[in-house]
Amino acid sequence: MKKLVALLLSMIMIFAATGVFAQDVAVIVIDEQVEFDRAPIVEEDTLYIPLRFVAEKLGATVAWDGETKSVFVSVEGILSSLQIGNAKIFSNGEEYVPYKAPVLAENRTLVTSDVIERMLGVKVAWDKDAGIATVNKID
Repeated sequence: MKKLVALLLSMIMIFAATGVFAQDVAVIVIDEQVEFDRAPIVEEDTLYIPLRFVAEKLGATVAWDGETKSVFVSVEGILSSLQIGNAKIFSNGEEYVPYKAPVLAENRTLVTSDVIERMLGVKVAWDKDAGIATVNKID
């Protein structure tokens, strides 16, 4: 019996770690759903969104420096940068500490909604129950 319980617990941990139980998330940018090659993830009740796809949908220019693992974004006069694993981002010369540091997953930079808001000058609404993040310009 103990072996069965241990096996079941191990399977649950493996599936959770590989995302089998991951929530499907839709991201809508100004009334249009974004298609990703690396889906957003929800980890410990925190939504992580692939930055490049949302930024480019908003007309931003995005550059990646693989050597320093840094991302540079320019949109509507906002110049921003971040580094994978670093708890600080820079936007228009101001330092900002996001809720969670950016992460790299499957060669994509994933960030929390507060980073999207700060770097792109937008508002993100997250409906956790429906699994929908809506990104809109600030009026």
